[in-house]
Amino acid sequence: MSWSDLSKEEKKRRRKRSNIIVSIVLIALLLAGFLLFHPLTVTHNLNMLTEKGYYNPVSVGDYSLNLLKFGNENGNHKIVALAGFDVGDSSVSMRKMTAELEIDNQVIFLDRAGYGASDDTKADMHVGTIVEDYRTALRNANVEAPYTLMAHSLAGVYASYWVSQYPDEIDSVILLDTTWLLDENAEDNVTSMVISQYLQFLAAKTGLVDLLMPSSVDGTKEEKKTAKALTSMTMDSCALISEVKLEPNNIKDTLDVLSPNDIPKLYIQCGKELPDEARKNLERYTDRLGNCQIALLDSGHLMYLEKPDESGKIIRDFLDENTTLNP
Repeated sequence: MSWSDLSKEEKKRRRKRSNIIVSIVLIALLLAGFLLFHPLTVTHNLNMLTEKGYYNPVSVGDYSLNLLKFGNENGNHKIVALAGFDVGDSSVSMRKMTAELEIDNQVIFLDRAGYGASDDTKADMHVGTIVEDYRTALRNANVEAPYTLMAHSLAGVYASYWVSQYPDEIDSVILLDTTWLLDENAEDNVTSMVISQYLQFLAAKTGLVDLLMPSSVDGTKEEKKTAKALTSMTMDSCALISEVKLEPNNIKDTLDVLSPNDIPKLYIQCGKELPDEARKNLERYTDRLGNCQIALLDSGHLMYLEKPDESGKIIRDFLDENTTLNP
């Protein structure tokens, strides 16, 4: 019997049955992503990163952080790169910017919990916890202070807390278009960001990210593959959800301990120019840090991808000056 010969009731019944079957198939595929595809992809990625030398876990207690060293071990500075929020591939994506820095300095990419090949955790990502994890990982990896902190975006909160609480461990701080620590930012509503992070978490767990997400790095085939693996292993992390939820509290808690000191600092602000009101707000933050230069760079937020040579030169000039002043 053809479709046209069926009664309306029979057509409706068959459409309903087809919709149920399609729904069952979709649910089965999602479950397969949760239970099979994504876990297998994570295992494959971890093996690949290990083979390429991008996996070096260092215990900080209940979990491990991934710590990678590049450059001159006996150089002028030990630059500790702290990634911005949800950037799991910094050890690949920042390397064009740090290439020149690595000649005279050691650059250490230290991923916090949930990022890249670091372990995930359900612990609260309080600013104090994050900084203690960083410090413990460096000690356990035999990387001795003092450090140059190079933080991007949200990681500026953690660098500011670190330099305020443990100034003896820091010889300089570089802030790459980082979050401004202002009282009003401690009152931000992060509900939409939390929802977005949960959706990203689900998309990653079902394997959609593994299948559909392109690499953020414009490099060789191997660089793209490595960056994509590190990003995929970041997007399914509970730690990032906690980090979003606690962002206003972490800003407030950092403001509570923030105090000016003489440690040299550099803030690189992205954009062609900074309006007067914005400049005043930025200076409110940098004044509370103390001894902080401000440099403007005509670039978007991801300066290390968009303007790697220019941003690298600004950083190198700052470090060279700091080395001259503090031999």
